[in-house]
Amino acid sequence: MSWAALARFIFIQYCIVAGVLLAAAPWSLVWDRILIQAARNPWLMQSLDAPFGRAAITGFGLIHLLWGAHDLEVLILHRLGGEAGPSTDSAVGSVLAVEASPESVVENPRPPSRDGSA
Repeated sequence: MSWAALARFIFIQYCIVAGVLLAAAPWSLVWDRILIQAARNPWLMQSLDAPFGRAAITGFGLIHLLWGAHDLEVLILHRLGGEAGPSTDSAVGSVLAVEASPESVVENPRPPSRDGSA
């Protein structure tokens, strides 16, 4: 196993554990005790105890779960068939690796000059 694959595997584990904890913790019975101990600011405590605050933290956890599932899928596909590599199919790599076809490139005309002449 290469260092890149090992680092990706550790990142996948982090995303799954953090995602489960962040998605489940705001709705557990322990949440109130955590807020009392951690949040000294009354405004912060009220915000995190409100349903929208709990939902925001849950959403952040779900994003972690989706990110971990995506990277796990890429790692499995790379191991099984070599279709996707760790360096080419990450969230940033897939955006940067998109090639524009000549048909999809639209040339922008030169912007008009400030004096109004063409």
